[in-house]
Amino acid sequence: MTLKRFLAAVTAILILSSIVSAIPLFRDNLPSNLSAGANVSVAENILEKPQTTAHPTSLSVERIHPVNATPASLITVTLKVSNRGNERVRARLYEDQRPGVQYPDSLSVRYHNYEALKIPYYLWELTLEPGSTQTVSYHIKPEGVGTIAFTAAMLSDEFGNQVESKMTSIRVSCIPNGVCDAGENTIYCPEDCPSGSSDGYCDGSPDGKIDPDCVYGYDPDAGEEPAAIPTKKGFLPGPSAAVTVLVLAGVFIAVRNWRRK
Repeated sequence: MTLKRFLAAVTAILILSSIVSAIPLFRDNLPSNLSAGANVSVAENILEKPQTTAHPTSLSVERIHPVNATPASLITVTLKVSNRGNERVRARLYEDQRPGVQYPDSLSVRYHNYEALKIPYYLWELTLEPGSTQTVSYHIKPEGVGTIAFTAAMLSDEFGNQVESKMTSIRVSCIPNGVCDAGENTIYCPEDCPSGSSDGYCDGSPDGKIDPDCVYGYDPDAGEEPAAIPTKKGFLPGPSAAVTVLVLAGVFIAVRNWRRK
């Protein structure tokens, strides 16, 4: 090894030694010569502090209501809340308001935001004794036939635990009277609005009747659309054009003869 190469190797070793000694090893705090915003990476696994788990409770919520109803029905909806644990728990019960439904009870309405929407909901404050069950009831009245679809009712306790009910629905059908009234259709009132009726709903059934609520192509009873008659294209004009040309020619000849006189 020449002297030049030996000096170069020694210089490289000294540089690496200074770099290594300048990097302090740390686990919990930043070195005193680094600010809190410094970009530092450590090539070792640092154990994070375990997250504290929520205080476990044993709560449940269930929604109870009839499956079928009519627009004239006053429906009772009951929320059944149970505490299967061994301690008293305070909790809040949330229930979203449903569209197309009247709420005749005097309930205090609150709102929460979902994207650009303001969704109305109801809130009940509960204190649940160990092994107890409480019920909250309210009434609704349908505004017409259809389906009332409930979102999950939510129960949130003082320790941050949350439980939800199942999503449920009520089918609102008509009271048959032989007349397809406004708001009725063949889905929820087939007795009054048979297939093919003018009920604001295109059922598209092959029933031998053209449904006036269907656009072309959705009712198989409408048949095929008649083919359009192509416009004649060619040198000779059509009858209306020929008459127009003859009238203009007659006017031109009459004007020319009048000027010659």
